[in-house]
Amino acid sequence: MNLDQHNTIDKLKTTCLSCSLREFCLPYGLDTAVINKLDQIVNHSNLIHAGDLMFAAGDQFRGLYILRAGSVKLLTYYNDKQDIIGFYLPGDITGIDGFEHHRHRCSAVALETSSYCVLPFPEIGELCQKIPELNYRLLKVISREMTSDNSLILKLSKNNAEEKIAIFLVTLSGRYKRLGYSPYEFKLPMARHEISNYLNLTNETICRVFTKFQRSGLLDTTNRKISILDHTRLMDIAMNRDRDEDRKIS
Repeated sequence: MNLDQHNTIDKLKTTCLSCSLREFCLPYGLDTAVINKLDQIVNHSNLIHAGDLMFAAGDQFRGLYILRAGSVKLLTYYNDKQDIIGFYLPGDITGIDGFEHHRHRCSAVALETSSYCVLPFPEIGELCQKIPELNYRLLKVISREMTSDNSLILKLSKNNAEEKIAIFLVTLSGRYKRLGYSPYEFKLPMARHEISNYLNLTNETICRVFTKFQRSGLLDTTNRKISILDHTRLMDIAMNRDRDEDRKIS
């Protein structure tokens, strides 16, 4: 067992009150008494390895899942085709897809050794009825996740390949920064073919654009390690600024 796996297992012992991700999660802003009540119903001890399912499409809805360490991908299936619709990092919440029909419509698969908490229903619902501030916080967390997902989908829908990849990298950079990690150097937990699936691009296009970005001095890549060398320029591409300038000139 490597050091990362030891660290992940150690995090399983963390309670809501002592969790380093608390500010991104449900307990943030709540008083100690409320957090202690929440701690009594949250299932903290969940460990999965690369390729393992957090939950599968068709599974009964158990509750909401909050990633504490590692990363997962969210999959949908249509006509025997598998599509990746999201990547989740520590502090992210998933499982919302199962709320309406009490069955999950997506599958969540670990990209690496990961740990997570489960906010079980109906227990969390009953506690929210008793504690209005917890109910408000839960709605706020769910809204944040849905708004973030919809915003990214909207950004990616009308962009060319270079812009899509720039948006993907800039967004990932921001997410790592939010977690307290370097926004300029990080390891991609997903493979290139998973990125191409998510962005609806071919593997060849992904490789071509990464090579172009590297030759242009925007970034350096070694296997899955990314070093962003010119964040401002990468942001320009993500925001269509080059395209806007071309329109002005023409």
